[in-house]
Amino acid sequence: QVMINVKISPKAKETWKNDSEITGLISQREKDLNLEGRILVRESGTEPLIRVMLEGKNFEQINNYAIEISEIIKQKVGIDKEKMESEM
Repeated sequence: QVMINVKISPKAKETWKNDSEITGLISQREKDLNLEGRILVRESGTEPLIRVMLEGKNFEQINNYAIEISEIIKQKVGIDKEKMESEM
């Protein structure tokens, strides 16, 4: 099992679910895992963050997928993105 927490902008709550790049990557990785694991991506109920959790038999594979999904979330709605936009 691998879990990564991604800090997001409070304004990004719920909006990330409508981003086709994020949801498309999650769907693709679910297909890639087939029946060898599962992916759960959800918002925290109490904090502005998204939890990316993967379970599977091949640790290297699920770890790579978790990092990949976390990175796309950071790029699209992460707290660092908001800071960069405010500095421009």
